Amino acid sequence: MQAPLCSNAWEYKSDCGRKCRNTGLAMEREGWNTSDYTLLAMMLAFGAIMLALIWRKRTKMPPKLALEEQAALTAAGLQQIHIAICVGILLLIIAICGVFGLKNVSFTLLLIIDITLFAYLLKLTIDLSSPTEEIVGPDGQILHKTGSEDSDDESRESSVRPQNGTYMLPTLT
Repeated sequence: MQAPLCSNAWEYKSDCGRKCRNTGLAMEREGWNTSDYTLLAMMLAFGAIMLALIWRKRTKMPPKLALEEQAALTAAGLQQIHIAICVGILLLIIAICGVFGLKNVSFTLLLIIDITLFAYLLKLTIDLSSPTEEIVGPDGQILHKTGSEDSDDESRESSVRPQNGTYMLPTLT
């Protein structure tokens, strides 16, 4: 036995021309509903929190690491203002897509931004937590540096001594 709604829809299918199916689907696809706004707010909040954490970590960053980051940007031909402009343009595109009801594009771009911010925050966390005076050898033992990193190659080779066996660590230049 079929439900009354289904049996009536089946009985009068020739009258409605199966428009009743399409009407339900069209109303569901159009516009933003409450769950969309909730997801949008959560993704924006997640991105804002990560931006705040990145800013805090960058202000506490040692000058040497800050110079290395700046050198990496310069080597890529970028400046910090370029990155800010790109993020601003991307947020503008997301807002325009949201106004025109392109939810999937808006959510995809926001997800890409959040993943990128998370990856950069993870990179900063790893860079700031790694000890600068210790290196891990190939056998897992921690080798301590005794010389300065700015010294010549001879002192660099003598400062890293193998702990076990005769394996010498290659010199990185």
